[in-house]
Amino acid sequence: MIDLSIVILAHENYIIPYLDRLELIIKQYSTELILINETVISPNLPYTYRIIELDHRKQDFLPFVMSSCNADRILMLETDMELSKSLVDFILCSLQENSPNNISCVVKSYLTSSLESTYEHRITLLYHRNSNGLVDHYENESLYDYSLLHCTLDRFPFYVKRFIRNNDIRPLLIWFEDFCKQIDSNEIDQCYTLLEQLKRLEGDQWEEFELNYKAQFNKDAYSQYLGYSSDLQNGRLKEKALIQYIRAFERKRCRYNFFLPDAMKDSLYFAWLMKDIFVAKENPLPLLSHIKSLRLQQLLNYLLTTDAVFPRILQSFLEKEVLCAQKKLEVEALFTLYHTCLNYLAAHIQSSRERDCVLKLYAQYKVMAKYYILKYHQFRHIFLSYQEETTLFYYNQAYLRYTSKQFPFRLSICMTVRDQETELKRCLASLRPLLAYDFTELIIVDTGSCDRTVSVASSYTLNVYFNTENEDPVQSRNKSILYARGEYLMFLNANESLSALDCKKLINYIRSYKYLHYCTYNLNITDTNETTQIEPRIFKNDGTIYYTTSTPDSPTHNSNSKDLDITIQKNIK
Repeated sequence: MIDLSIVILAHENYIIPYLDRLELIIKQYSTELILINETVISPNLPYTYRIIELDHRKQDFLPFVMSSCNADRILMLETDMELSKSLVDFILCSLQENSPNNISCVVKSYLTSSLESTYEHRITLLYHRNSNGLVDHYENESLYDYSLLHCTLDRFPFYVKRFIRNNDIRPLLIWFEDFCKQIDSNEIDQCYTLLEQLKRLEGDQWEEFELNYKAQFNKDAYSQYLGYSSDLQNGRLKEKALIQYIRAFERKRCRYNFFLPDAMKDSLYFAWLMKDIFVAKENPLPLLSHIKSLRLQQLLNYLLTTDAVFPRILQSFLEKEVLCAQKKLEVEALFTLYHTCLNYLAAHIQSSRERDCVLKLYAQYKVMAKYYILKYHQFRHIFLSYQEETTLFYYNQAYLRYTSKQFPFRLSICMTVRDQETELKRCLASLRPLLAYDFTELIIVDTGSCDRTVSVASSYTLNVYFNTENEDPVQSRNKSILYARGEYLMFLNANESLSALDCKKLINYIRSYKYLHYCTYNLNITDTNETTQIEPRIFKNDGTIYYTTSTPDSPTHNSNSKDLDITIQKNIK
């Protein structure tokens, strides 16, 4: 049975002295030694120990550590101080008497590297799980603590939380100002980022900190951000002033009396303000429409990857406000929000609930896109331009469908075309019986037609995409695979067609679910010279199908195949 748990969160120079001073206690009692993962472990540590990891963003220090200890009595050394012999004797006496009380002492923590400012506070050293709040106070002396002077970025949130919770705002600001003098500009930005993350966790307890920070550092960029954020949350910041601020940010200069640092730091603060806009405004699109699409996407990606709360905020807005854009720039902003959010969510799926949310949001994105294309013809190019830029998004969606086995369609008919108006008319007309069923979709990728090919394709499907920059048929076919949402893929050329009888055969086969028994289906290809050959044309959409330049007419596919008595008529001029 373990009598005492010793937990150390201290600079490496203090670990061995702590253990030397506690040697008598360690010899008399069965102890376990626990080091926090932030501690640098000395190579000559004379005792057996174990390490526990602590994430300041998710867990509070004391409850987490106590839950990791096996003993009822826990000696917590969280500071860099010199343990006096009289204090150790006091602790030993309490252990010998089997006292259920906690033990506390007064610590003077140095706030500045010059050792001119100290912060006096009381800490608990020895905890007893059954103390019922009773405390024995060690009053012989105050111990000096150097831990704040040894602070690193990893330990920075730990100390800030302690200051805030004890409402010691002035000491916090004195220490923070001195701490920032010891680190470089990039680390200072990380400190502000950590402050913002902690503010979201701590809530209203930060109000006094923000007021004092703005009063003491009224000319730095972070204090300016706090002012704008506070005015926005309280409704004091007029929309016109906010639009002017956004425009000034876009121009990389400022017409008003606040300090703008370099572009990266400015973007950091502006991203936080953009999150505040989402929280404070029911519809942020009128404000976001003043930000260029590329910049907006960068800011969104920063928030999505650094702020644990923002993905849900953005997703909630998109689920609630699908058709809230009124002007062209607002539509562009809305497309950017969907595009960025879906890419992020699709790449970070860890549960079936998250998977279902992505599929729902993706379906909503399509509804939104069709609505604006039909209502405002001039928005069509916006939607198409995003389709050109979202290869990664479609790849993530395809991967999601493969892994989740959720397909909106049973069959996707994929085609690549160029300047084939007449042939495409004949082909699509023959497919009408097949396309009439809701388990079928048609995907057409145009590689730069100059005739009415695109118009013909658009009269049969909204899934018309473009690959004008790269006319390689292999790349275009692979692109059609990314767009396809069917459980199986069927590849056709514009000069090919199906008879009514063969369409009926294929429909009946798919409706019977027999198609699930094989991964690949071979069809008869008969040309106008009455030459017939058998080719694989229908493939399971399992993420392994792709075309290569070595075999441009047949993709790599699963060999588990079956021949179907279905013929594709090929027109050879």
